[in-house]
Amino acid sequence: MVVLVVMALARNADAGSWYYKWSCAGACAPNQLSIRGVEGPFTSEGMCTDARWGDSRRWEFIGPGNLGGLSSCAEYDGTPTADDVGPRGVSKPLVTQRYSLGVVAGPPWQVRDAMGDTEGRPVYGIDLNVVGGPRPWIGLETGIGIQRAPIRSPRWTGEVNMLVIPWTIGLTSSPGILRTKSLELRLDLAADIGFLFRTSCEECLAADVSGSSYVWILRGGIDIYPRAARTPGIGIHGVFWFGKQGSLTDETAMSAIEILPPTYFVQIALLGRNGALFW
Repeated sequence: MVVLVVMALARNADAGSWYYKWSCAGACAPNQLSIRGVEGPFTSEGMCTDARWGDSRRWEFIGPGNLGGLSSCAEYDGTPTADDVGPRGVSKPLVTQRYSLGVVAGPPWQVRDAMGDTEGRPVYGIDLNVVGGPRPWIGLETGIGIQRAPIRSPRWTGEVNMLVIPWTIGLTSSPGILRTKSLELRLDLAADIGFLFRTSCEECLAADVSGSSYVWILRGGIDIYPRAARTPGIGIHGVFWFGKQGSLTDETAMSAIEILPPTYFVQIALLGRNGALFW
């Protein structure tokens, strides 16, 4: 018990205070190159975040003619200045910026052989996506999903209900395009590589088509958030895939058929974002 008390006291004595910084250039800094400052100290990260969230400069500094913003809250051993760049600690983990849970739908997958193409039925699936990074204009994203893709081929008897699991990783950007009193519109742009894992298709394996492959993925659309930024938003996106499974022409990995994904999907997503970050 004594050891635990000593450790707790030592930890409390070592704890720093929380601050956030602000800076702005343009119309907000008349006759100056820029203005900047520090707010704090706060005794906890939560108190700092609440104060930062209520700071009216959060919106003023991104208004027309201004370029600036408020930094995220950070813990310091002493009182920082606006020019300090070293918060307490050597490094911090990548912060979660936003996330989405989406439903996707698209045209049928195609099966191609020497005689031509055949199609199945439309594709449906779900996607879960997470974005990391402190600023919305650039982020590192990763996601996973599952799609039910019914396909047909003259080689087979009946329809095959193929399941495809895409794992994606890439870069994304979410710049703001419109802000009103009630809502905020942001673009959703992304470029990913997708690793596809196929299940429930013994016929595909019998035709020498590997159960894994990759595709290049581009995404574009609109994200709509209520002005209360802690409230979930809605995203409407177009997702474009480029690639295939199997090859009729590759002499090193030739297969009897090729399986081609839809060139596009429509995605409707429920969005969340980190309200402690500057948007």
